Amino acid sequence: MKKEDLMAYTELFIKCGSEEYIPCPQAYSPLYIRLYNALLSQHEPELLGIDCIESLPESTLEDINNRSTNPFDRYLMANYISPFELSYPLPIPEEDLKYQRLNQYLCFRYNKASQEPDNFKQDRAFKDVLSLFPIKHRETLGSKDNKKYLSSFFKLLTLNYKLSRVNEKWKDHARRASLSDHTHYHMDTIIAFNGLDSEVSKQASATFMTLYYELDQSSPDGKLQSSRNIAAIPSALDLIDFSVRDNLVKKWCEGLDDEERHEETVGSIKQCITSTHKKIETQIQYDDPHHHFCDVLRTAILCNSHYNKLLAKREFEDSIFKDDECEQVFRSLQKDMSWYVKPLGRAELTGLIMESIPNVKETLSNNTYNEQIWSIAKHLKPLLINRIPSLSDDAANNLSVLFVVLCKRKFPRIRGSLQGANRPYSLWKALKDGSSKINSDSLNLWEYESVYRPSLLHMMELVSLSVIWKSDKTINRFDQFVRLRKEILDSQITVNDILDGEHHRHILILANILTPQKEPVENEPVFERFWKKSDPEIQSLSKHVEEHMKRASLQWP
Repeated sequence: MKKEDLMAYTELFIKCGSEEYIPCPQAYSPLYIRLYNALLSQHEPELLGIDCIESLPESTLEDINNRSTNPFDRYLMANYISPFELSYPLPIPEEDLKYQRLNQYLCFRYNKASQEPDNFKQDRAFKDVLSLFPIKHRETLGSKDNKKYLSSFFKLLTLNYKLSRVNEKWKDHARRASLSDHTHYHMDTIIAFNGLDSEVSKQASATFMTLYYELDQSSPDGKLQSSRNIAAIPSALDLIDFSVRDNLVKKWCEGLDDEERHEETVGSIKQCITSTHKKIETQIQYDDPHHHFCDVLRTAILCNSHYNKLLAKREFEDSIFKDDECEQVFRSLQKDMSWYVKPLGRAELTGLIMESIPNVKETLSNNTYNEQIWSIAKHLKPLLINRIPSLSDDAANNLSVLFVVLCKRKFPRIRGSLQGANRPYSLWKALKDGSSKINSDSLNLWEYESVYRPSLLHMMELVSLSVIWKSDKTINRFDQFVRLRKEILDSQITVNDILDGEHHRHILILANILTPQKEPVENEPVFERFWKKSDPEIQSLSKHVEEHMKRASLQWP
């Protein structure tokens, strides 16, 4: 299999349809969706790399029919063929659990150069993939004496070789970055699941999602372990971050000092974590070692990705606030703009923005720019609410318009720290390009996130928080804004550090506990957030169950 074929294979896992990029892990893998969409339409599902099911060897067909228990497992066996593949749903036979056999397979299937085993390289590769796991799980899962996970590690070594052919540094995006190593903090490269033109960003997302979905495909749904809910981890971690931010701001406003704020926020979350952990620790058991292996690693890489984004945000903010031109823009926002919460028409909002920031008058007076600004702001509004859920529609609209105006008139070009292409870029041009793609491709609301750089959307959040906190008197000066932002990110990083290696159910429960809920409660907050961004046609649990029942009645081949 050539490098080009492997690259095309990995890109399958970031596409939702033809050219649409998914913004976060979906409930089911693209291959799962491909199989059941075909069967529901009474078509034969397309296979990877072979023309049709009839072209498989007879022995393979026998294996598929005799050894697998459901249509999707049989579909995976037809696609991946070898037990050395991570997505192959059955374990590697014990007699084949030898590095020499693995080496032979890699040479045969992926053109590995030498069939001679190299013990040093084997140990290095093993330690390399083990570094993806949380430290607290490495001794248990990676022990040479613990043979029950050996089949899983051999499968992971195969995937490691495949993805390393695409990008030697793919693991940098899946493992947890070191606090002291700033070289990995790339705001626009760290997995954003977006459709940026950058091949670097696309490749980073593609290799990450291939790992996630190959782990997902090969392990059971795990009803007792709630394994299907691992896809909601990014939503849960967002809600935990919001809780840290909102509670810190509240304690800041109450006049507590640094230590008291830390104890009231991070300290109380630590207690909540300990309490939740005691409740569920004895309830989670795994009979299947591979299922346990996949659950731990899928949870870990999603937590690692989120943690790395927090480090990237902190590095990005430090850079932005030290930039003289950016600092001037943020200082210009240090005035009361409490009008941002009001329902305002175009003319009234335009007048208030010009009154608050006088030198944008020329931009807002130009009819061409004015229409562009309102069109772009309309696309940004739901993305801002996604980042600051407490905002009303009116407030989000007004802040989105203000941000777009600042990008057109005030903000300089910024560095998004895009790995391999770190030139400054124009926020205004990036906004226009994203809005144009939304309009030309008729993207759905849930896909908007995929067309804007993460650094651009983070700048929108910073501008909005600056206006909000100044207007409600949380802060009085720019230096206070910088200090509060740093304290929030430091605390979020600390909490995410504490969560490293925790079971996914623990993280989901914690997020639900920490999130205020409005009456009547229809869905748990984590899943409310998840369904808005994933599998858009299945917006509720009842619909999800209904779809599952349809699939359960189908057979293949």
